Amino acid sequence: MITIGYVIQKEYLNVLKIGGKIPQSFELGFAVRNDEPVLLGILEKALENIDENKRQAITNKWVNIKYENGFDYSLFWKIVIVFGLLFLFFGYRYSVVHRYNLQIKKNLEVIDKYVLFLHTDKKGIIIDVSEALCELSGYKKHELIGKSEKMLRHSDMSFCQSKECLSKITKNQAGEGELKNIKKDGATYWVYAQISPTFSQNGEVIGYSSFQTDITDKKRIEEISHTDQLTQIFNRLYLDRSLKIELSRVRRYKDNFFSIILMDIDFFKDINDSYGHTVGDSILKDIVRLVKDNIRESDVFGRWGGEEFLIICPNTTKEDTLLLAEKIRQKIQDYKFGLDITCTMSFGVAKYETSDDEDSIFLRVDKALYIAKNTGRNRVSSL
Repeated sequence: MITIGYVIQKEYLNVLKIGGKIPQSFELGFAVRNDEPVLLGILEKALENIDENKRQAITNKWVNIKYENGFDYSLFWKIVIVFGLLFLFFGYRYSVVHRYNLQIKKNLEVIDKYVLFLHTDKKGIIIDVSEALCELSGYKKHELIGKSEKMLRHSDMSFCQSKECLSKITKNQAGEGELKNIKKDGATYWVYAQISPTFSQNGEVIGYSSFQTDITDKKRIEEISHTDQLTQIFNRLYLDRSLKIELSRVRRYKDNFFSIILMDIDFFKDINDSYGHTVGDSILKDIVRLVKDNIRESDVFGRWGGEEFLIICPNTTKEDTLLLAEKIRQKIQDYKFGLDITCTMSFGVAKYETSDDEDSIFLRVDKALYIAKNTGRNRVSSL
């Protein structure tokens, strides 16, 4: 090997490399003629005087052998397989995520097109709104984003019609309620809104989300079903339901109370017989307008039947209710109905008692009205 390495070094200028070794071992030696025994002794003595370090120095001087390990293809293919599997895995995951993202995008487009929703910051400034809500309200997105959500709210509506809903929202809980809104062209519409707070990563409220359902047609049907066709005030069906609700409220909240007023037009049959039903209908409308101008927004006013009307007055004492009835009586007495017609009304007043139900409280107010009519009419009586 030494000889081969030397020749390669001198003749091939190191362009050849030894790629491996064979298991046999070859020792370099001297040979002399058998008739030169003296020479043999001299050479052996000379070799014996060369120590191991000297031998290695001589070898290194003449031979420069560089061993290189060959390329390990087995490790290479293992690495390729591992990376190939990883590529396939991440490729599959990307495909799945991409497919889900496309589906989510499609769903969001559907939601934007068909679902009524808006998002506001903590101060009620709109930061996002669906195309569906824009179409319903008549606004474009850029006309709503950055504006207060109050621009959609009708003037006679608070943030949430339901007090319970508003209470939950102020406590950072989800709430729901019916909202009366106004369109860009001034028309009104109703929505049923589910409102919930949105939170930051540290749990602070940063805004509100409202998902809504258009209930305009439902409210119109309700309005028709509980509105008196002639006078456009509540009918008896609605008054019955309101009275039950008020009774339920005062029973739940022990410190609450209410009073009711039952009123009847004096000698209304004579007016119809003398002037006709058209004039009688006009008088009914005038009386309704006079009453509505003198009651509170919280009072429930409706036509009980014929020429009788009922007013439910929440959180009103009997004394205050008597004053209200007297005020309305005086307004009607002084009003000029035309055709030199004088029209008056009799009033009965009753306050809720803890033992009352719908029948008992109405029985008392009806008796109070009977007393007023039988003691001269055009007066207010109470029980």
